[in-house]
Amino acid sequence: MNSRYLISIDDDPLNNLIINILIEKFFPEIKLNCFTNSIDGLAHIISLIPNEEIKATILLDVIMPPFSCWDLLEKLGKYSSQIKKNFRIFLISATIDPGVIGKANTTELITGFIEKPLSKSKIEHILSTEF
Repeated sequence: MNSRYLISIDDDPLNNLIINILIEKFFPEIKLNCFTNSIDGLAHIISLIPNEEIKATILLDVIMPPFSCWDLLEKLGKYSSQIKKNFRIFLISATIDPGVIGKANTTELITGFIEKPLSKSKIEHILSTEF
């Protein structure tokens, strides 16, 4: 795998459909994995950590069951050096709450905040972020 790998963790089926359509139509070279459950998404990320050749971008919904993005990020904290090296994490949310956006912009493992709905230009921006 290479940096053209995208992981979406979002319990919203509509957002997952939008991501699938955008990737299929405009970025067919991108490998995409979507998870609707934060536990499954976390397990997948942890399974990728030992492979230092993997470069992946993660789209992480702010609010989802069974635990939130903050809980997931806390669990990834013990892998922070590997995460910083091989992953780019973008929070995605329909919220425009300044508190959430501010926390996203000051949390060490988060690369950026993207407002839903996703679009071709937002995906281009996300994929252009350097490792």
